[in-house]
Order: sequence, then C-alpha cells, then structure tokens
Amino acid sequence: MATVRAACPDCGDVELKATGVTVVHIAHHAGPDQTLYRIRCPKCRVISLKPCDPRAAELLIGSGAGTVSVALTPDTPSPLRTDPITDDECITLHGLITPDDTTVWQLFDVVADMHGDPS
Repeated sequence: MATVRAACPDCGDVELKATGVTVVHIAHHAGPDQTLYRIRCPKCRVISLKPCDPRAAELLIGSGAGTVSVALTPDTPSPLRTDPITDDECITLHGLITPDDTTVWQLFDVVADMHGDPS
C-alpha cells in the first residue's frame, strides 16, 4: 500500500495511505476543468482540498487514491468559492434542491465521501 505526503493546514506535512486521498475532477461548462485532491488529516481530522496538476492526479490514482467527478452546469456559479458558506446560504440551497438535480447530489456524494474513514 502506497504512502503519500500531503500538507494539512493545521499540522503541516503528514503521511497517509494513498487510499486516504481522493482526486476530485470538476468539469466546468465554460473554461478549464479543475483537478483537486482531498485528504482528511490523520492527526487532527481536518479535511483539506487543494489544487492538483494532472500528472500528480495520475500518480495518486495509480497508487490507490479514490476519484470523484463532478460536472458543473451553466447554472453553477464559477469560479468555485473556497470560503465556508453561511447559514443563510445553506437555507437558500435547501430550498433550491430538487430530487432530479444530479449536480447537487454529486456534490453531496463528495461531501459524504469526506466523512469516510481515510485509512
């Protein structure tokens, strides 16, 4: 099992199994696609999401990292925000979600995966 080194914003450099890393590919309707990697720090359990170049993504996936792909539609704001959403935004989002809104449900899958066991 491959071990990777990643940077936690709170703990600094940490080592974890490649299976504790998820490569996230975001296909934008306009503009370039984005590739990121997501970890949960094995020390403090903080979740980090950072940009990743295609070569690093290939290496991570080849070492056992999971993958998630999300396609953003013209209705999705761009560029993606990285700051936390507010309570009011959560309430607004809740009112907008429909059972057939696949993009939102894919994003919920990404969040649900974040809470899995990274080891």
